[in-house]
Amino acid sequence: MIRPASSTQPVGLDFAEPMTGTAVIDGKRVPVSFKVQAHIPDIDAYTTDPARTAQLTGTMKVGNREVPVSGTLNVMEQGDASKGNPGHYLEYRLETPAGVEPPVRFAGTKQVKDDRGFDLPGDLTILRGNFVPPGAPMDGKAEAKHPSAELRFEWKNPLVMARFLASFHAVQGGHDAPLRTPEALAKFAKVVGGGILAEFAPFVSRGLGWLAE
Repeated sequence: MIRPASSTQPVGLDFAEPMTGTAVIDGKRVPVSFKVQAHIPDIDAYTTDPARTAQLTGTMKVGNREVPVSGTLNVMEQGDASKGNPGHYLEYRLETPAGVEPPVRFAGTKQVKDDRGFDLPGDLTILRGNFVPPGAPMDGKAEAKHPSAELRFEWKNPLVMARFLASFHAVQGGHDAPLRTPEALAKFAKVVGGGILAEFAPFVSRGLGWLAE
């Protein structure tokens, strides 16, 4: 049963994101991937304050080893289109819980943007970063400058794309708020989602874009 949520409480957004790629570890290239569930408690605060983070929980696979991870995702930095640097930069931090040995700690950054027209290949984003040793700072911006790992969203896989778009749902007051999903997703797509959402879900990011003004 869907319970009505108080309009005074912030609207959040939940979604699931999978990414796959490769990393160079001990001189060998190995497959890496993760599947995480993201929870943004307050979409308005998240899209305007770089200090606000989305909470991530899920699993990460490095080679044949799959481990539980948790971490954060935030709008680390906004680009400057006038300087040829459009879009936004998102920082990912993922690590295994205490007791998992050897630990897995990943920090990286990806740029999201939406250029004019249906030019998805130009809008595609790559998450670049490194696996960080225990005790080292988790600085996604620094790790992306000399990455040993690159992960991508598999937009060409229709099943992956369908599940990704269907995973978005608004939450408010600890409950699902389906009537607020178009508004929350429009705000997310406008500031964070980049070409993936803007071009595959124009009815949200463009047709309903006025909701985010």
